[in-house]
Amino acid sequence: MNLDIRDFFSILLKRWLIIVICGLIGFGAAYSFSRLMTKPKHVAATLIYVNLPVQSSLVVSREKLETAKMLVNTYIVILQSENFLKQVSADCGLNYTASQIGSKLKMGGVSGTEIFKVEVTMDNNVEASKIVTSIKKLAPQAISSVVESGSVKIVDEPSVKMVAMSSTIRNSIIGFFVGTAISTGIFVLIEVLDYRIKSEEDLETYYNIPILGSVPSIKS
Repeated sequence: MNLDIRDFFSILLKRWLIIVICGLIGFGAAYSFSRLMTKPKHVAATLIYVNLPVQSSLVVSREKLETAKMLVNTYIVILQSENFLKQVSADCGLNYTASQIGSKLKMGGVSGTEIFKVEVTMDNNVEASKIVTSIKKLAPQAISSVVESGSVKIVDEPSVKMVAMSSTIRNSIIGFFVGTAISTGIFVLIEVLDYRIKSEEDLETYYNIPILGSVPSIKS
């Protein structure tokens, strides 16, 4: 049987409930699998405020802010350098190399302000907290040793929160669409392979045979 677009949508309308149920089954299966296979992560974070160098104290406020924003990027580069991360590795007392700590570290400016955020994502909340604490402790000295008159202030003390990885939600959504796609494909295949004549319209539509008459169904 050849199907056109109207037949396809007719199949969807007739079987929409089963298709949705199959999608939900796929969603649930993907969600359960992701939860079992993916452990939640612990994110330790702190906020650092950039002080302007002393020579910039007479600059107007707007230029001060722009200078601070530029310094944010400079300071982030310093704190992501291998030399600084080696200091963090030695200070935190954990068996991580500088490159391993760098792979778990994320830094970025906060909404275009002169504040930047330091985040460490790990399986262990204690280790994540230790690394961020070491960064907080060592950052001021590391920055002032590179940037003349450069300094920072810690806005927030290190805090740790547990987060579910985004892959769980993403995989669940993919599971839903895979479930609906497979069920839709099965129903379409069933219709394509079904050569039974179900109505007078089937004879005219699929076999181009004119209908001269029909025998009505009579209930006894």
